[in-house]
Amino acid sequence: MISTLETALDGILEQPLELARAHGSATGYVGLDLPLDVLLSSNRHCCHLPWQAGRSTPQADQWLETAFPGWARSIMQDWIEGRFDCFDRVIFTRGDDAIQRLYYYICELQRQKLIAGPRPLIFDVTTIVRDSSRSHCRLAVQKLLQQLEIAEDALPAGIAAANRMRSVYGNWHRLRPVAGRIHDKLARAVLFHDCTTLLDNSHSPEKPPVQGVLLVGSDPPDESLHLAVEAAGWDVTGEVYQRTLGRFGRQLDPDDGIAAVADLCHSQQNGPRSFTSLVARVKQAMVDSDPAAIVLWLAEEDEALAWQVPGLDRLFKTSGLPALKLVRRDWHGRDDSSAQITDFLRGLLP
Repeated sequence: MISTLETALDGILEQPLELARAHGSATGYVGLDLPLDVLLSSNRHCCHLPWQAGRSTPQADQWLETAFPGWARSIMQDWIEGRFDCFDRVIFTRGDDAIQRLYYYICELQRQKLIAGPRPLIFDVTTIVRDSSRSHCRLAVQKLLQQLEIAEDALPAGIAAANRMRSVYGNWHRLRPVAGRIHDKLARAVLFHDCTTLLDNSHSPEKPPVQGVLLVGSDPPDESLHLAVEAAGWDVTGEVYQRTLGRFGRQLDPDDGIAAVADLCHSQQNGPRSFTSLVARVKQAMVDSDPAAIVLWLAEEDEALAWQVPGLDRLFKTSGLPALKLVRRDWHGRDDSSAQITDFLRGLLP
């Protein structure tokens, strides 16, 4: 039975730009390591640019090399077609190589007057664990406030609003009161809509007692991998990729201003350019979610994570847990990844 919560999330995901268009003047962003506190300090609606798996991207393919992932092609195609004209500007993060390259391509194509669209901006996040990197990140947050025309004295209210999201989403991340597919839909829906009130008022259906799977690797474009797990009678009870509700981080003191926001950005280590070990994060997730099996899914273009595969393979073997490794996979889901996941998990049942 589809829950009321899932129906509401489906509505958000089907119309991700509804609020941006309703506000008439909005700020878009691309990337999961931008400072939420700054975005919420603005009097404009802010949301992530949506993507769509399986769509045709003929115009984007003229400009982007094959190394660009499918989500980038989808965003570029929508940009060219004017879908993002509801935004005055779009912020890209330097914390992801593909996002950074997409920013430069859009800037150059606009300079040559080959495409139009909103004004692109770059957030120069730095995450190297050293003082100079932390200082640079503080300057980047200050510059972003200036570019978005946000007064520094508006930041405490933004931090308070972000803390509210961190509290609500953080609890859902820890407790996981819904099935894995709904959890994944929520993690995507909050990119476009503040779902805190929706969660406060929702009555989640009880989760059936099933075997748990830890899903590791690239951000899947939709819930198809979760559905493949469910088709085998299992459920995703933990994820280790960037786009999870665990990405919101710790609470901040509103009085600490730019320094607190920048230090949180600097300390986040779950992105593709992270300087921490994915193996260590997976090892901790195995403790937290106590899975009975692991599925590693890496998209073809996700080169940064590919270097982590040997270490993950050793961890899986040491753990003794059955693990399915799917690497160099089609981001659009046009291969047999879902079928392989379902068959693998069915084979583990008694």
